[in-house]
Amino acid sequence: ALTHLPPNLTTIEYAAFSECTLLALTHLPPNVTTIGSEAFFGCNSLALTHLPPNLITIERYAFYGCTSLALTHLPPNIGYIGDQVFEGCDQLRGGAFEAAVLAINDSAF
Repeated sequence: ALTHLPPNLTTIEYAAFSECTLLALTHLPPNVTTIGSEAFFGCNSLALTHLPPNLITIERYAFYGCTSLALTHLPPNIGYIGDQVFEGCDQLRGGAFEAAVLAINDSAF
């Protein structure tokens, strides 16, 4: 199972890991600023507890169906959360929403 991504990664592209049910990442590189549409769609073993501090954009369905995702807060620079980004993420916990979000689209949570 993949447990780490390159530390210099800045963008996770469209459907990069879609349906990778054994993806076992616990964190993303700190310089990631964009997570593309469906990047982690259906990755039910993805157990991130936080997102990169420099993250600005999360495109639609990025974490759709990630049932092990356990985020407790969003980074402060996040500006856009697309449609149904966290739909079906049953382990999400309420927490800090200190981000300066400019747009949260339909059914984001």
